[in-house]
Amino acid sequence: ELDEDYVLNDNEQENEKQIEIFVSTAKTLFAQDNVSVYSDAEIAKWLIGKKGHRGKALEALAETLNWRRDQKIDQIALLDFSDLQQSGKLQFCGRALDGSAVLVWTGSRHVQPKTQPDWDRELKFLIHTLEKARNVPLLQKHYPERLSRMYIFPSNAVLTMMFNMTAKMLIDPQTLQKIHLKESGAILAEWISSDNYFERYGGTLPDPFE
Repeated sequence: ELDEDYVLNDNEQENEKQIEIFVSTAKTLFAQDNVSVYSDAEIAKWLIGKKGHRGKALEALAETLNWRRDQKIDQIALLDFSDLQQSGKLQFCGRALDGSAVLVWTGSRHVQPKTQPDWDRELKFLIHTLEKARNVPLLQKHYPERLSRMYIFPSNAVLTMMFNMTAKMLIDPQTLQKIHLKESGAILAEWISSDNYFERYGGTLPDPFE
């Protein structure tokens, strides 16, 4: 039976010890489930993502390892998505000032899939992209504590209202507080150096797909 005690608190030294214990426990429990695909720092994110709840963190990690096995994630990472990559709708653009990777999704370049196989391939493309970076229910469950912040723009009053009405039902509060709707991309200058975001947003980086 999983220990469901909360093990993280305001004591940084004690937290480091508890994280080390959690990582060691996870690597032992899931040694046969390919947990080695994750680094120690990545495994620790499950505990942090569950706010120090050891039992829930282990259960979530077990769920993700089962998901990786069932969805053949390691094979998805090897698939060819060059046609979708060439659309330029989803691309990495260097790193933010805090060192986190910057992933840009350009909605105007997205063509809505018409068939279920097309939808499935779009999802695999997203997973393929995230796996390459290693850096919303799917992301919250299987890529915990990877989101530093998200800016959605251009926004307006109607979009903001719709987002506020639905997001609270679909996204956990910890992730929700990292998502910001803005009227323009001007906010990026506070987070990313100008050479790491596109010219159309006010930066100096050319978009290779324009």
